[in-house]
Amino acid sequence: MRKFFLGCAGAVALTIGVGNASAATLSVAYSGNDCSGVFGQGFSNCNVTAPDGTKLSPVMAKYDNQANGITDVNQSVFPSLSTPVSGVMTEFSVNETTKTWTYTPGANDPLIKYWVLKQTNAFTLYWNVADASVAACSTVYSLSCMLLAQSITSGSWTGDFSHITWYDTKGPGGAVPEVPLPAGILLLISALGGLGLLARSRKVGSTL
Repeated sequence: MRKFFLGCAGAVALTIGVGNASAATLSVAYSGNDCSGVFGQGFSNCNVTAPDGTKLSPVMAKYDNQANGITDVNQSVFPSLSTPVSGVMTEFSVNETTKTWTYTPGANDPLIKYWVLKQTNAFTLYWNVADASVAACSTVYSLSCMLLAQSITSGSWTGDFSHITWYDTKGPGGAVPEVPLPAGILLLISALGGLGLLARSRKVGSTL
């Protein structure tokens, strides 16, 4: 697997790993906690958040190492489960020896777009994009690049770890995240609408 390291301001390190498959694994390493700071506060309120503050994906479940298994589940994204922890345990499989995880969702369960790995005091956010989209991610930790995240059902890591946290396919409440339009685009839309009204009024005037 080829890896590309991109420099940026501050303490955030960016990595792109491109495998032989048709998808590339992107990652952002940072210090802090995946359920505070850039991700929100309190487990049930955890969200993957873009640098501009757009909430992209609510938390699904958290796995602790040393065979502790799934210890937290966000019931709001698994509304069909009567016993969230034991129900989700049958869908997630984490192999600490091969350092891999897999997810087999039920019919009405969410899919995964982002996941976070904690190693000592460092946290890394991972997501996959199509190989063809890598060029559009010259700035990896950006709203435009993060919106390219694909749904995934497996992942892998290297080294030791403390816990893994998975995040849902859609934004809070199951809604697709609202992306604010730049002011310039809003002005252009308004201008085009005005021109349309002007052309219509001229056409009506010419028929009188």
